[in-house]
Amino acid sequence: MSGILVEKGRACGVRLQSGDTESAPAIVSAMGALNTAVALPTGAAPEWQARIRRMKSSGSYLALFIGFEGDIRSAGIDGANHWIYESESGPDALEWPEPTDTDAPSIFVSFGSLNDPAHVGGHTAELLAPCSWDVFSQWQDSRLGARPEDYEATKSWITERLLAQFKRLFPALADRVLFHELATPLSHAAYANAPQGAMYGLQMTAERLLDPALHARTPVPGLYLAGQDVASLGIQGAAMGGFMAAACIESRLWKQMSR
Repeated sequence: MSGILVEKGRACGVRLQSGDTESAPAIVSAMGALNTAVALPTGAAPEWQARIRRMKSSGSYLALFIGFEGDIRSAGIDGANHWIYESESGPDALEWPEPTDTDAPSIFVSFGSLNDPAHVGGHTAELLAPCSWDVFSQWQDSRLGARPEDYEATKSWITERLLAQFKRLFPALADRVLFHELATPLSHAAYANAPQGAMYGLQMTAERLLDPALHARTPVPGLYLAGQDVASLGIQGAAMGGFMAAACIESRLWKQMSR
């Protein structure tokens, strides 16, 4: 999707990357408030667009994807999620400000394949490390598949450092790693269109929760916001945002809230 179509002040469809258009009586956007504002014509609710554009994105992150040989349950891994804080500051020092100089102060590790009863074959892990967008902003104008050499070198260095940190924390899995691939904030921006590689859409603050600009019903008639920028971050917040957008279109759904 490359743009939201507005006629006579009302959202009426979307323009696809191919140039084709699709029309609908209601447009529900779950791609984030900022991406929604950017997709609108400049003359559609300009004050609302400006307000959304001034909002800060949530923190960015690195994601290391790991594949293993054999059944990792024999190494004592049971599918539980792990929040690990290497800093004495604990959860108060989440962000990794200098990923080229130090180990990650905090990481989250999940073993998703172990939680899928239908999964057959090798197992996987995902390691997430909050980090600063500033480290990668110097390459933000480069293209996916054509990143400069200094970016690729930095990515390789961080990959090896995170992998070594994982092996230190999970020594029973150190010799079972068959595959690993790192995604940086630039990866998230490219593949998920996440502003500044944001993990959770807009920054979660009290001001954001109270801001009247973030409602399921937007100032552009026929355009509704869904996803985590409407209610709260995460899977539950995104689901509630979708429900609220649907209920704005079909008001009878609000009655389901009491059940």
